[in-house]
Amino acid sequence: MPVHLIDRQGDTLLEEAFAVMFDNGEMDRHFRKSLKMYKQRRNLFCEILKTDFHDKIDFKVPEGGFPVWADFDKKIDLNLMSEEASRQGLYIGNGTFSQNESFVTNALRMGFASLEEKEMINALGILKKVTG
Repeated sequence: MPVHLIDRQGDTLLEEAFAVMFDNGEMDRHFRKSLKMYKQRRNLFCEILKTDFHDKIDFKVPEGGFPVWADFDKKIDLNLMSEEASRQGLYIGNGTFSQNESFVTNALRMGFASLEEKEMINALGILKKVTG
């Protein structure tokens, strides 16, 4: 029978480093800074959706988490939109990932957390073009 080794101790040095960072408040500062940055990104993303897509996308500003559940106007074919966006350099899903036999909708999750401001503006500009 083969012998398997399991490290039950973890990485002691890494654990010590994190403990020090928590103790000296570094992690709290990082969390506050990150929360502020993601909140700014969320607000910009949602503001652009409100102004540029008010007649094409219904959504609610997420209180927590990073995606926006975007419910597209029924006139917009998400498959065609996704294909055209891809041709223009924007990957966006077609909504089928969120569907099953009992849940079919013309909607998808749109993420904003990984995008810098310029990237977000550019991506939503392409989306605006392909949604007409």
